[in-house]
Amino acid sequence: VGGSPGALSPEIYVEDFVAGDGGFTQEATGNSPIDSVYNAGPGTWSMDGDDSGSATNTLDSPTITVPRAGAIQVSFDHRYSIETEWDGTALQVSIDGGPFETVPHASFTQNGYTFFGLIGNHVLAGQDGFNGDSPGYAAGEFITSIAELGSVAAGSTITLRFLGAWDEGARGPGIPNWEIDSVRVDLLLDQDGDGMPDSYE
Repeated sequence: VGGSPGALSPEIYVEDFVAGDGGFTQEATGNSPIDSVYNAGPGTWSMDGDDSGSATNTLDSPTITVPRAGAIQVSFDHRYSIETEWDGTALQVSIDGGPFETVPHASFTQNGYTFFGLIGNHVLAGQDGFNGDSPGYAAGEFITSIAELGSVAAGSTITLRFLGAWDEGARGPGIPNWEIDSVRVDLLLDQDGDGMPDSYE
């Protein structure tokens, strides 16, 4: 996974999918659901998209326990080719078993969402998401997106969700529409213990 602009403590979770699927679980719903797929050769998870929607793909991480209080940073390497303006994908998070909430664009410090107010008939309608083609998609290149999720208490748990939302009629020009190569979670350094990361202060 690419580097971070902020100071980090040792990672609390890292998965590159080389040795296996990382314990991620997928679900596909819609008129003709198309499952997300673990690709053992390159070590990635991928979503092909769907043109018979509305349709939804979710790919959930295992539960991650946070060892001490601090601000969480998520980094992931991915590439996407998504029907422009209509379909979209997004990062969501559940804290302590609560409902999954979409990470807002403002929380990204690198390579955040690329379209605002998606117009497709799906669960991200009117919301923001990754859309269009990521730089270098056709050449098989991945980009690194980084988001700060805010501070959590020691012993809290988080679960990450990669959400794909597709409408009917068409899907992105490149297949897969979304491919995730690696995921990392770090605690941002907070030397004075006030819950505010040093990089922010």
